[in-house]
Amino acid sequence: MRAPIRARPRRGGIYFRLLVLLAALGSLAALAWMLLLPVWITHEIHARTGFDARVASLACNPFTGRLTIRGLVLANPAQFPLGDFVQLRELRAVGDLRSLLSGPVTLDELVLDVRRLVLVRRADGRSNAELFEQNLGWMAAQPSGPIPPAIPGAPPAPARKFLLRHFTLRFDQLTLADYTGPSPDVHDYRLMLDQQYENVTDSKQLLVPDVL
Repeated sequence: MRAPIRARPRRGGIYFRLLVLLAALGSLAALAWMLLLPVWITHEIHARTGFDARVASLACNPFTGRLTIRGLVLANPAQFPLGDFVQLRELRAVGDLRSLLSGPVTLDELVLDVRRLVLVRRADGRSNAELFEQNLGWMAAQPSGPIPPAIPGAPPAPARKFLLRHFTLRFDQLTLADYTGPSPDVHDYRLMLDQQYENVTDSKQLLVPDVL
């Protein structure tokens, strides 16, 4: 009498190949996410603020609530006489990443490591920080669409509320450049700050004696 044919080994082989295929697809999806996310982020920053951006690396895990950006550089629009606006070594945020897009910002940890910040006031009195803040504030309020023109005399948008349970600020160099006078007035300040803060809800809390 012939023994019955067992299909279990073959069925197990099919399951194994299916798992390998799923693992390969997952790896490809993760690779595409890592490669395309920095391109999308820098494109969106330029499209919505007018400031060119580039990053060395960017990793975002919405499941663990962790965002890490390294080597971020923001460049001023062509109307400003100096090129770079911000040179950032690292930005690391842990917490509710969705709050960065809308609503009060709530983060368990924020690390901001600034290599250099350049604040420029051009001949007409407009500064790069004012322009970026205006466009960035509107971007937070509107998910998509063109940047609306500024309305003269309009009240500024209310500041967004935030809670940073643990905030680390490292700040190397600050450059102040004023082009409103007959000749440029440019000053470089070597700050070399390394400060730790807890439960920050107001920017005034950052003005500790060492910072001042």
